[in-house]
Amino acid sequence: MVDAMIMAGAMNDGALQESSSEKYEALIEIAGRPMVEYVLQAVQEARTIDRVAMIGPASELREKLDLQADFYVEGGNSLLHNMRRGAEELGSQGPIFIITSDIPLITSEAIDDFVEKAQARPAEVYYSLVNQKACEKTFPGMERTYVRLKEGTFTGGNMAMIESDIIINCSEDMSKFFDYRKSVLRLGRLLGPNILMRFALGRLKMAQIEKRVRKTTGYDGAGIFSNHAEVAFDVDKPSDMDLATHFLEQGIKEGAPGEKK
Repeated sequence: MVDAMIMAGAMNDGALQESSSEKYEALIEIAGRPMVEYVLQAVQEARTIDRVAMIGPASELREKLDLQADFYVEGGNSLLHNMRRGAEELGSQGPIFIITSDIPLITSEAIDDFVEKAQARPAEVYYSLVNQKACEKTFPGMERTYVRLKEGTFTGGNMAMIESDIIINCSEDMSKFFDYRKSVLRLGRLLGPNILMRFALGRLKMAQIEKRVRKTTGYDGAGIFSNHAEVAFDVDKPSDMDLATHFLEQGIKEGAPGEKK
């Protein structure tokens, strides 16, 4: 089992302001519950997860959530800074599972699938990649940026697993990977022209990316492929919120894992 961090400190200062006046995105209600509570429930139900730290507005999270994390860590001004605070609070000796608070459709099965696949590979930094076909089959019309690799076409997921000492002692290059994680072009520039050329031709393999990450950062990275579309379904605009509400209300009626206990 591994410890986990839920990143719940993002301000509600984007498109979701149209749907909610909540100060923090994690606390926006969907189908009667704060968005982050669905994530917390899935993390707690995952058999691969041990302790859970919530990083964000600590007092508000404690007050508004029915389910409770093991630790609450007050968030700061950057993702990397918040990850360091969480890792220090957990005091974990191995890898830490990291997940965002804006994927309320996530399931414990998807989390266990990612962690188990990561544990089967010798690396230090793991990042989730979700198959395009799975996304389009599960959520038709979902808007995502996809990357075409030799192995198939994928979009970035909203979970990772990183060795705790790497988080605490993160280098400048690794910090750039976090900052650029949603921009294919900026990541490609960081990895070099050879990677960009292979990507443009559709010949880029995950193993080549992993090799370049090792050369650039000094860390062994691994891309973990997933067919769980909910890993990539983040709520960042009103249409996403409407779709998430539909699926969660449907699940509650059927007694699915999203049901509030």
